[in-house]
This record gives sequence, C-alpha cells and structure tokens, in this order.
Amino acid sequence: MKTFEQHCNEVAKSHERRKVYFPSNVDRKWIIEAANNFAYENVVEALKLSGDRLNSGLSEKEILNEFGLKAKYGLLSELGASINAYSLTHQMLQHCKKRGLEVYDRTCIADINYGNNTITLNTSDGNTVQAKYIVNATGFEVVNFIPKKIVDFYCTYAIISENQSEQDVPWKDQILMWNSDDPYLYLRLTKDNRILIGGRDERFSNTITRELFLNRKAVQLQKDFKKIYPNISFKTEFSWCGTFGKTKDALPYIGTYVKTPNTYYALGFGGNGITFSVLAAEIITSLIQGKDHEDAALFSFDRK
Repeated sequence: MKTFEQHCNEVAKSHERRKVYFPSNVDRKWIIEAANNFAYENVVEALKLSGDRLNSGLSEKEILNEFGLKAKYGLLSELGASINAYSLTHQMLQHCKKRGLEVYDRTCIADINYGNNTITLNTSDGNTVQAKYIVNATGFEVVNFIPKKIVDFYCTYAIISENQSEQDVPWKDQILMWNSDDPYLYLRLTKDNRILIGGRDERFSNTITRELFLNRKAVQLQKDFKKIYPNISFKTEFSWCGTFGKTKDALPYIGTYVKTPNTYYALGFGGNGITFSVLAAEIITSLIQGKDHEDAALFSFDRK
C-alpha cells in the first residue's frame, strides 16, 4: 500500500511527464498549529503514518520568533504545495483535448438508463449519449444518481485581503498554515501577497442559509486571523462560501456500485481530491481492464 506522500509525488510526476502547465508553488512548507498537546501528538503520528517528512516540532517561542505566529504548539512539514485549481483543471482539459477528448461543458445529465451492454445518458437538452462504461467524477452531485447515503454536506467559508504586492511578505517563506482546532483554520499567501483565510465550517442545510451566514463568517475569520497575527493589517476585499462533502471515515469512494452496472466512481470527498484523483485513475483503469488493485477495497462502497 502506498503512502500519502508517494501518491502526492505521483501527482507531481504525472504533470511533469505529460507537460501540463499550471501555476503552483510546490516547494512550500506547512506549519501545522495544534490546539493542545493531545492534538499535537495525534498530528505527529498521523503525519508519520502518511510518510510525511517532518522538519521539527516547534515550541511556542520558536513559532513566535520564526514566523511571528501566536500558538502553543506547532509542526513544520516539508510536504506542502499550493495550486490554482481552476487553472489546473482548464490546462488539463486543453491537454486532453489535443489527445482526442471531447468536452461538453454546461451539459446536464438528467437521466441514466443502465442496459446489459450499453448505458444511455439523457441530457436536459434532449440529447442522448451511449457508452459501454461511465466514469462519474461529479463530487457531491453524485447523490442524484446513487440512492445510498454516502456523504454529509458542509458549508465552508473563506476571505481574502486586498492586494499587498508592494509590501513585504507578511511571514517567513510564505509558509502554508493549518490550525487543527475546532473550528479549524487555514492560511496561505497568493503571488500578490494577499492573505487567504478559510474555515468556520457549518452543516449544510440549503444555499439560502449558507449565503446568509457569509457576512458573519467573514467577520469571524478576520477576528481569528487577528488573534494569531495581531500585528499584521488585514482588510477583507472578497469573501465567498461553498459546499463540500464528508464521508463517515473521511475517505473517498472509488470503484463500482452494485445498482449502477458498468459505472465507475471517482469521488474525492474529504478535501484531498487532487491526490485521490490519481489513485482513482489507477484503480478504475485496473478495474476496467479486469485486474485487481491493492487499494481498491479501502475505498469501495462496501467498506464497513
């Protein structure tokens, strides 16, 4: 079984091998702020199991002196990266189009009929598509096609500061940060020194209440930032929110579902979709070819 780090490395190697360009910062490090000593020990153990390379544990004084951050416990990890996910997606689609892929964006699949040898997909515009196999990578919208409850929905919120490109970098090495407290908090910098902050998740009920919470959550996130960086100015320019899914064990669902024959699912729930997409591609390719895969059972719909 491969470690999380090995799968991350394969993501990077696959993009390099296929010469797909995307704006990224792949040499950044993570600093993980633990809420207490118990959380600190748990995070250390989890990172070791994942194969992550830990630089060191950081004391309260070291965190303050090195990064200007007010925190009791911290871990410095070498395995970190930031990426423009929107640009990555479009660059990959353009690359695949050159190899024969046909892309039909803004096309809604309204209904799917599963035959013995052929699957028929009906679009909301009245068109039909027939295929021998389907790979469904729609994320949480898969609930429209699977009757089984596999995911709980949450809202997440984020804010970003004004452009600060003419100012010095706010903290050392543009470190990516994640706070393991509840509610958790993550921070990173953009290329123009904007500070991006996210977290403050809530259970999702509907899009109306999600949007109604936005202003309040934006204020809370800005206050969270000032608690750990009281001396760095922050003025919110944009705020937004979104919906994501969590599974019972925080793992994705990859593979087949008994009630939808010849259909393969790549559902990267849990916040690690880019890494899990590579693993999903490996597993699904093997399954279509009639081969076994050593990790398939971990992500199956039948797991306990």
